[in-house]
Formats: sequence, C-alpha cells, structure tokens
Amino acid sequence: YITVVEPFIRSLWSLEAANANASDVFVFWCAVGATLNARIHEPELVRREVANQVVAIFNKRYSAFFSNEFYFVAFMMDPSDGLRLVLPAQGSSVTIRPSVNRMPFNAAYQRVKEYLKSMLKAMLHVAATTPEKGDPLLVKLGAKAAANELKIQVEAWWRRAGLWQFDTGLSTENPLEWWESIAKHTHGRILGLPASTIFSALINSMPDERTNSNITWLNSAIRGSQQPRTIMDHVAIRQWYTKHDVREQ
Repeated sequence: YITVVEPFIRSLWSLEAANANASDVFVFWCAVGATLNARIHEPELVRREVANQVVAIFNKRYSAFFSNEFYFVAFMMDPSDGLRLVLPAQGSSVTIRPSVNRMPFNAAYQRVKEYLKSMLKAMLHVAATTPEKGDPLLVKLGAKAAANELKIQVEAWWRRAGLWQFDTGLSTENPLEWWESIAKHTHGRILGLPASTIFSALINSMPDERTNSNITWLNSAIRGSQQPRTIMDHVAIRQWYTKHDVREQ
C-alpha cells in the first residue's frame, strides 16, 4: 500500500504550497508516473496483478484529470522547466526559418499553439464585445494583428531564438512575474497575455482553507457574538503578523 500511495501523498503535500502553479501539477504527475513505473517492475515490491490494476487506474485518472491541454501547456511554458529541458538554446543571431519547415517536437508544438490560439480567441472576443473589460492592447491591435503577432511569437519562442533564450537565467523564480515582464516587451507582448493568465490560475484551495481556519479559531464559542467586520479585521491583523517579524522592528 505504501509503495503505491507514497508518491501521490508526497506530490499532494508539495502542491499545497502557496506558490505552486499549473506547471507543477504536470511535473509531479510525471514524477508519480516515473516512480510507480520503477516500483511496479520490482516483483518483490508490487505483485503483478496489483501492478496491472495500478496502471489501469493511473491511466484512467490521467484521462479524467487532464481532459484538456491546460497543464501540459503550463509545463511547456514554465521558463524554469518545460521547453528549457526539451530544446537547446540557440544564439541571439539565429534567423527564424519559415513555418513550413517542421518544428522540433512538432506534435507538442501543435498542441501548445492550438491551445494558446483558443485562449487568445476568447480574449479577443471579450475585447471586441466589451472593450472596457478587454485587454487594452488587444482592443488597440484588433483580432487580425494580434493573431498574426501570436503566430510569430509562438514560433520564435518554440525555437528559442532571439528574445526567447531561457538559459540566460530568470530575473525571478515566479513564472507569473516572468511572463508579465515578457508581456511588456514588443516581441513578447501577445504571447505574454495567455501565458500570464495560465500562471495566475490558483491550483489549490489552501489560501481559502487557511483563512477559514483562522475564522473558526478567532470566532470560538466564547467569542461567538462578534460582528463579522470584527472577525475579518482580526483575520487581516493575524495575516499581517504571520508575514512580518515584529522583532525586526
């Protein structure tokens, strides 16, 4: 039991971190799969009939959980992992070849490209129908110009040429902050929009759970007559003190 369950438990512990993102979900799922694959091939650890059941359940859960490309795209777009681990960096003087040439790992490239196109399409729809809610850049450029820029930037990013040289190092360990900075660059502004959206997604409910735990603790039976505003003020004060060491003042 422990042999099979342990990798899942360790992954869940890690994914409860406040800074965990969608890329981490895919990374840990692959890590779980690699660990199980190594263990089920050791008869002294897992019996053959149990190993077959584990493989069937693992594949079924994969199909159910990864029903779209969100986590895979997040992994490939993580500047600290993903594409950096797959493709070697190229020099800044590399000329982008015509898109008719086959891309490295073309199947993966097509999956990522199509998902990013669908995200941009949804953003463009918002920009066209409700400009006040849309991204100002998309409202300004329009659908045709934005789609053309995305096509060019995705290809340049996948080939890791020019601007897209991840081996030069990250200015921050946070992928969201990295992509937000890329979105300010002329040659990355459109690709940076869906990428920032992907990494802004919260993958766990731990912040909400911690807040609710604080509310339960602060609103104990002996203090059950407090006003809601008082409780929320106490939560805010408690959160401030958990992030600041008053001994340094």
